[in-house]
Amino acid sequence: MSQGTIQNRAVRKTCVSAIRHMFIVEDEKDDDDSSFATRTLEYASKVIHVMEFTRMRCLEAMFSLIRKGIENVLEYNESTDFPLENSSIAKFMTKWTIFSACWGIGGSMNL
Repeated sequence: MSQGTIQNRAVRKTCVSAIRHMFIVEDEKDDDDSSFATRTLEYASKVIHVMEFTRMRCLEAMFSLIRKGIENVLEYNESTDFPLENSSIAKFMTKWTIFSACWGIGGSMNL
């Protein structure tokens, strides 16, 4: 495996680790056992959409956008002499995931 491939895998792992908490509830003390993604999807299922709401379509759209965010990080790191640090990747991916949920899940909502 090339050095670039190893670095890309490490960056991808950092990106996923940064947003994992938004999809999985790990705190046993938490009374609400639903994650950010679950709560967002549940809310979206109860409002009016301009096209038929399906959970699968919304999830596919959201994860497609999340994949694009990871690709953005990889492209940035390849195009600069100063790749993003893990803390910057975590901040970016958290914000990008919220953006992805807004458009992927909420994009078909009525105004």
